[in-house]
Amino acid sequence: MDPARLESLLDLVGELVVIKSQILMEFSEGSRAQIRANSLLTLFDRTVRDLQDVPSGCG
Repeated sequence: MDPARLESLLDLVGELVVIKSQILMEFSEGSRAQIRANSLLTLFDRTVRDLQDVPSGCG
């Protein structure tokens, strides 16, 4: 994989982590919306980790 492309991908993953934090701040503790958001964000986290684990030599 091209190093510039990999760097761009990692930057996007970093932005996703920031967005996740902003989403979490929007929900009050204990609300149904927060429970649903937490489930979705768990999936989000798993996907981001998968992206971070993609070997740099692929593609």
